[in-house]
Amino acid sequence: MNLLLLAVTFLRLDPTVITDCRDGLGRAVLRWTSTDAASVTLFTQGTALTGPEGPTGSNVTGHWVADGQSFSLRAPDGATLATATARVNCID
Repeated sequence: MNLLLLAVTFLRLDPTVITDCRDGLGRAVLRWTSTDAASVTLFTQGTALTGPEGPTGSNVTGHWVADGQSFSLRAPDGATLATATARVNCID
């Protein structure tokens, strides 16, 4: 049997539901892979978080991620390649 593996562009936050919190804000790891661009930039709420990055990687945030905060992975031309939305559930 032959298996066909397809690479896909994605951006995700780990963990899926963020519980590592301080003062109501969470911390997570952004992980990405781009099959559409050789370099990418991470954005949140329209602001660049990083400079150009390789097509595959990860980045740890500080304790500043809010529930519902949006993140995007963009190509050098500004095209959005993938998006992710944070789910933060701080447990007191």
